[in-house]
Amino acid sequence: FDGGAYKATAGEFDPEDPEYIAEKHRGLRAELARRLADRPEGAVLVGEELERWGDVMCQLRYLRARSWDVDKAFALLVGTVEWRQSY
Repeated sequence: FDGGAYKATAGEFDPEDPEYIAEKHRGLRAELARRLADRPEGAVLVGEELERWGDVMCQLRYLRARSWDVDKAFALLVGTVEWRQSY
């Protein structure tokens, strides 16, 4: 269950389109993206990681997985990237 954030449709769509994602969720996704870019230790997503984990849909998946809690989604995504870099 996606909490009503998305409409089921066929074909291509823009995940930032208000028709597909609630305003509240767009704001949370933007906050997550800002935190990923502005981390004091340096940006979390650079190079290959940016291509793999930096897209809107990936960030929305992490937010949904943590019930739209930006702190928890951020920690999970950082942990995922760090773990993937170690292999």
